[in-house]
Amino acid sequence: MNFKKFKPDTVKIDTLIGAKAIFNGTISGKGNFKLDGTVDGDVLVDGDVIIDKKAVVTGNVDCKNIIVVGTVNGNVNSKATLTIKSTACVLGQCNAKNIAVEDGATLNGTISISAQETEEESIEL
Repeated sequence: MNFKKFKPDTVKIDTLIGAKAIFNGTISGKGNFKLDGTVDGDVLVDGDVIIDKKAVVTGNVDCKNIIVVGTVNGNVNSKATLTIKSTACVLGQCNAKNIAVEDGATLNGTISISAQETEEESIEL
């Protein structure tokens, strides 16, 4: 997902948790996930995650790229880019290779920016 040209209507979504859904437990999988509803549990995804404006996640999120437009009450770990939009509220520790926070966003926690190694980037000496 190219976050510089992010257009929510053009992103391929593999899994959708709808606005009226309430999910209790851990969500895990591959591909891109969009969360519009309520999730009470961790989100562990090998792809990208969009937490939309009315979505509430109470748990940790671990994925490749993430865009938070709604609320996360938990830690966020992105292997690449974490984008926190102006309407977002994140309460927890954030760790990513790249982090963008828009004016107006609420972030209560710590931010850790680290050049995380992937298998392709690691060099053996």
